[in-house]
Amino acid sequence: MGNRGSLYRICLIVLSLCAVQCGKKLSKSSPVEVTIVPDVPIVITASIEGAAGKEAPWFSFKVSLDNQTDQAFEIVALQIEISGQGSSGQLETRTLAFDPSQLDYTLNELACSYGTFGVWQPGQKKDIGVTGTTGCLSLIAKFYAGGNPKGPNANSYRYRVKAKPLGYFIDAAGDPDDRFEKFKYFFTK
Repeated sequence: MGNRGSLYRICLIVLSLCAVQCGKKLSKSSPVEVTIVPDVPIVITASIEGAAGKEAPWFSFKVSLDNQTDQAFEIVALQIEISGQGSSGQLETRTLAFDPSQLDYTLNELACSYGTFGVWQPGQKKDIGVTGTTGCLSLIAKFYAGGNPKGPNANSYRYRVKAKPLGYFIDAAGDPDDRFEKFKYFFTK
């Protein structure tokens, strides 16, 4: 009877935990798919003079979003957290934020400035980027993350990265309705 009673209690606990988990309300962002391109970015170990974000060791990537919700959303920034082994051998984490204005430029007398990474309609899949106004380029954003931890012997370049697009859902009037909350973990090599 002891084994049967223990088995019964274990089953009861597992079912209780499942019921608690199933009862959680998912965020409105849950159906959105976040894809990192390439899925495992390669770390470059040499700096490129004068190039922002390319201080060794660095890596680059793009982000694609697939809106499988029934509401449009807008992305206004991208935050990443990079975790890796520091020079002391301990885990170090640094946070970087990217906003569309980092892609602003002036060509001759045409000033192009960007305030958003885009709006995703229901069912739309596209890369994070910026859309230009008259005479300005529309660009797919490529993000560069440099100056990362090097490890105790300057030889550890595998990072765990959390990419978090920041934005909000848009109501029928075009106003912010709810926070966009989604992230994706990926690794470098």
